[in-house]
Amino acid sequence: MSVQDEARLRSRLGTLLGEISPAPAPVGSVIRRGRRISRRQQAAAAGGIAVVAAAAVLGPAVLRSELAAGSAAPGPAPHYSVSVSPPGNAARRGVIATGSVNGWHWQATLSGTGNSVGARLGQDFPRLAIGTPYLADDLALLESTSDGASRYAYVGPVAAPVRYLTVSLADGQQLILRPQPWAGHRYVAMVLPAALRVRKAVAYGRAGMLGYAVPFYFGADASFQTWLRPGQAGSARATALIGSGSSQWSATAYVGPWGLCVTVYDPGGIGPGGFCQAVSQVSFGLVTGQFGGVADNVEVGLARHDVAYLMITRSDGSVVRVKVAYVAGYPYGLAAVLRPAHGGFASWVAYNAHGRRLGSGKGDPVRLR
Repeated sequence: MSVQDEARLRSRLGTLLGEISPAPAPVGSVIRRGRRISRRQQAAAAGGIAVVAAAAVLGPAVLRSELAAGSAAPGPAPHYSVSVSPPGNAARRGVIATGSVNGWHWQATLSGTGNSVGARLGQDFPRLAIGTPYLADDLALLESTSDGASRYAYVGPVAAPVRYLTVSLADGQQLILRPQPWAGHRYVAMVLPAALRVRKAVAYGRAGMLGYAVPFYFGADASFQTWLRPGQAGSARATALIGSGSSQWSATAYVGPWGLCVTVYDPGGIGPGGFCQAVSQVSFGLVTGQFGGVADNVEVGLARHDVAYLMITRSDGSVVRVKVAYVAGYPYGLAAVLRPAHGGFASWVAYNAHGRRLGSGKGDPVRLR
């Protein structure tokens, strides 16, 4: 993992877990795009490929409630009038965009430099921490925040070649986001009704289209995680249950043009959560990451393609068998485990489908080589 990758992950993926010291890893490109979904709760990515102690977004329980509500007789479709404009000549310093949602007006104002860059969108929204932009292969990085009721705000930097973004909404409206400078970078912003979804965001440069992103939705919050080249289809859509437990927790993986996204529902932990990352082919060791998460919370890790299950010994001497799940279009296995409320993991052993021992280690499951 590069220094820039580590800095970006630390600034963008969760603050509630505190500082995590990542293990050295030659496979940082897989997690270079890991993204937290909400700042009210948490998600964390550590060294290796990726392991996330997830708690940030709306999980499967919320998705199930949405489906149940959809079975009732549909009422009249709500109408939304949404606008975004660049700041006027008289705008004060730091204003990067203005707009409205059904007559309610907003203004996005940036402040701070380096890791302290943040955005304010009025008293209805909490301050959105953005930190130092590190775009790598991304054309734009949009962090989000909610007013807690009916609207989501998205603010973030765009890459140097991007002249503007178009955002196509589910009701046929299209927004044009024009980047504005702040502290050596260029930023865009928009505010949307929670019920109005984005179909696609497209980035344009001087010579035309640079790429596009199809968002993944955690509840009403869109994750613009993977930017595809013009004409590139991205991964086919597939879903797999990673794991579940007696305390009613569950973890589900979704692969598609958005990359890989995982939702975690953990009623006994901090809250529902999840993360997104790009789908990449990288050679690595047996199991990856460093768990090092929050006690009594679900953690999701990755494993090599031939690992069928892990036997993990807790610090109290009890042993849990953790099945490794696979989802079409994703090159690694995924495993979910509930970290003990007291103590942690003492050791682990990885096995293939025939029960042959592949490797082992002390503490949290980590084997990068």
